[in-house]
This record gives sequence, C-alpha cells and structure tokens, in this order.
Amino acid sequence: MPMRFSRTIFIPLIAFPILIATHGFQNKNPEASLVEHIVGTSWLHFLFEVSLTVYIVFLGVHGMRRTSANPVAESLNQLTAKEKETMLKEWKPEPLVSTAFVKSVQRIESLRPKIVCEGKVGKYVVSGGKKYLNLASYNFLNLIGNTTLEETAKAAIRKYGVGSCGPRGFYGTVDVHLELEEKLARFMGCEEAILYSYGTATISSAIPAYSKRGDLIFVDEGANYAIQQGLTVSRSNIKYFRHNDMDHLESLLEDLHRQNQIALNKPKRKFFDRDDVDHPSRRRVFVVVEGLYANYGDLCPLPQLIALKRKYKFRIFLDETFSVGTVGGTGRGVTEHFNIPQASIDLVTGSLEHALGSTGGFCCGSSFVVDHQRLSGVGYCFSASLPPLLAASASKALDLIDKNTALFEQLKTKSELMHKSLSRINGLTVGSWNGSPIQHLRLQKSTGSHQSDSELLNAITNKVLESGKTLFLTSKYAPDETIAPLPSIRVLVNADMSQEELISAADELDQAVRNVLGHA
Repeated sequence: MPMRFSRTIFIPLIAFPILIATHGFQNKNPEASLVEHIVGTSWLHFLFEVSLTVYIVFLGVHGMRRTSANPVAESLNQLTAKEKETMLKEWKPEPLVSTAFVKSVQRIESLRPKIVCEGKVGKYVVSGGKKYLNLASYNFLNLIGNTTLEETAKAAIRKYGVGSCGPRGFYGTVDVHLELEEKLARFMGCEEAILYSYGTATISSAIPAYSKRGDLIFVDEGANYAIQQGLTVSRSNIKYFRHNDMDHLESLLEDLHRQNQIALNKPKRKFFDRDDVDHPSRRRVFVVVEGLYANYGDLCPLPQLIALKRKYKFRIFLDETFSVGTVGGTGRGVTEHFNIPQASIDLVTGSLEHALGSTGGFCCGSSFVVDHQRLSGVGYCFSASLPPLLAASASKALDLIDKNTALFEQLKTKSELMHKSLSRINGLTVGSWNGSPIQHLRLQKSTGSHQSDSELLNAITNKVLESGKTLFLTSKYAPDETIAPLPSIRVLVNADMSQEELISAADELDQAVRNVLGHA
C-alpha cells in the first residue's frame, strides 16, 4: 500500500531550515561554528532553540505515523462478522434526491394552472373551447382588455418602444413616469408618490428602506406574502398580533411601554453607555397592516389603529394593494372609506396591477418620506423602470376611474350581492367584509389539516369546472409563509358582471358543495 503523506510532514521540512537560518542571522559572526554559537549563547535562548527543535521533530514523526497506516481500515479489520452485519443493517444512505428539491417540485406542481386560457383574460375566459365566467382574476373594474387603454399602450409603444432600458436613476426615467407619479400623488391626496416596476416589490422594498436591524415591527398575522418578504429583508425584530385584533396589539404595545420605562430607570454606566444608540426606548416602532386583506377579504380597523398610534407613538405602514380602486366612494382606499386624512398614515403603498389593469406599484406620503426611497428602495434603485407603455396605460386608467366614480358603487353593490349569495351555501363559511370584491370561503368544519382542507376545496372547484360555466380557484400559499391562512376558495368579483351571472355562479358552487361534502 503506497504511503500517503500528510501536510504535517512538511512542517519540519520547512521549519528546520528556517531555524538554521535564524541561527546564522542571530550570530554576530556567521562563520562561527555551531559549538561556538552554543557556548556564546545565553542559556534561555539555547533552551528555546532546543525546545523548538524537539517540537519540530515530534511533528514530523507523528505525521509519518499517522499517514503510514489507515486507522479506518484497521478498525474495520478488527470487527467481527456479526458487528459488520449490524453496521450494514443500521446504515442509511442519503436520498438520491434532496428533500429541498422534492419540496420545490411539489411547490411547482401546486402552482400548475388547472386551465390554460385561450385569448384575452377578461370577464370571460375560454379554455378547451369552453367559455367560463371568470371569478378567478383580479380584474375588479374590468379594465383588462379596455380598448381605450389598449390604444394608449399602442401609442406609447410607437413613441417609446417596449422598454425603458434601465433603472430610474440610470437613464430609465421617461416623462410618462413623472406624469404618473404626479397623478398618483393627487389621486391619493399626498405630497409625493414614487413608482415601482413590480407590485410585489413595492411593499417588500419600502419596509426595509425605513426599518433596520434593532427596530421593532408589529404586523398582522394575516399579512400577505409581499409584506412577509419585506419583514425578512429588514432584519428587524418582528412581533405578530392576531388578525385585526386591536386589543391584542394594544397589549403588546403596553408590554413594550413597560419595558421601555424599566430601561429608562436603569442607572447609567459611568464610562460607557449604549443608551444613545441601542436603548429600547429609542428604537423605531412600526405597525404594518393591509387596507383590504388579500388572504381574508376584510378591512383593517383603521380608526382604532389611529387611536393606538396617538397613544403609543408608532409609525403606520398601510398596504393598499387591494383597496386602492376598490374601496371608498371614489376608490381611494380605506382612508377614504373611514374618512381619515392621508397625513395620519406615515407610508401608503398601492398597486397598479389589479383595479387599474396595468403593472407596477407605488408608494405615497410626505416628500421627505418618499424621497428617501429613491436612494434606499431596493426595488426602485436596482430594477428596470416600469415600461412606458404600462405607465401610460395606468395613467389613462386613473383618468377613467376619476371621471367614472359610479364604477365603485357598482362594484360594491355586486360584491354585497355575491357575499349574500355565498353566505347561503351550507358547509362553507364566508368571513370577508360584505362590500369586498375579494370573498374567501372556508370549510365550516375543518379537517384539522391544511392538506386535507385544500384537497376538499380543490374537489369542489374542479366539480364546478367540469359541470358548470364558472371559473373558481382555491387560494395558493407559498411553502415559506410565516403564518399560512386556512385554505379557501377565493371569489373575485368584477364590476361588469350582472346580478344573474353572480347568482348563477353561487348556485353552481352550492351544487358542487352538495356533491362533494354531501350537505343537503
């Protein structure tokens, strides 16, 4: 068996010549013999050299012994046949496919579409030659496919091309971006607005732009996935309060207040005190909520939250991704619905992707709050800006809804009708606000397992898809959701749908529930 050399062997090979060279350099007379050097050297220095030489020799011998034999092979040769057989039985090989890869495949399979649409996605969709009423798309005001918006987008393509070719700070700013930001600021009643090229990246970039390590964020358990990603990136301290439970939030804030009082009363150290930077009473505190919750379809109790803000002095981040364009007399969100001034909210985020039928998102607030994101918002600084054709169509959509405010009353009426019709279905429960265009139906009697609940609800929607004329879908949640809501059938109302269509869709769902769950 060939000898394998360890790196330990090379230590004396390198160190010994260095020692001899050191002897030469330390000797005033380089030509003097080693004996003369030893005689003329102090006993302490001589003792040190001897010790070092012995240590180097020891390392060399020990390294050669370790490499001359294979301890693993020797130990195996000493085992009995019975011990070897036991070891073979206990040996468990690693899986050929990692668990992480299996989970990723399962996630892809869970997100695989049930149907593939043929043509435009609007109030109706066509798949497999069959026409369905579309209650699965965030097309609340039926602006997807609007001919006016399409012509606006075509004109923008002729003028600007299909892309902006860079981030906003690197030659990616076009005049339509600035025009849209001005319109959004006026529409929301704020000093300034900032435009993002992707709706999901808006709130997930805005949160870490302000909240950093050491800061504290209170967040609703029902917060959407984009908010959760922003919390993770911020590296702040996170505390969750029960969904829409302001009493629970107040108890958490009261605990924080007591902790701060105790910290303030502690005696300061004489020479060094960290209170100036890390003292608990000096860290920033934020509360993050949604206006209209994507996972529940209910409204944030904003008046109670404002009252808590005045009492406990924290900053509010309000995500109006699903409430802008759907809630309020003119579609300006929950602040308009509750008649609360925009100045009471520190930061508001919204989306252009649902009610406005475009792509992108925005943040609005005071000028100094918005300007901070132009250098600190990751999604703003490092992403290509919103394509001009989409900015132009979003700008036109704002003009349309500003002139036709009857759309919002129409949407609310249809949502209330749908909520009433769905509430009659035995076996499912509706926990959403009655005026919400997002309705979630969950099992009245849960199986206790997310997987089993999801399979039952999928069976119901598949039954409607097979025998009916309506498209329903169950909610999909990412595997890394912090607190995943219970599975649900998500119903998305379109303002252009007739009462007969909505009632008929609810009846189809009711019949499918009877067939799957067996309710009479």
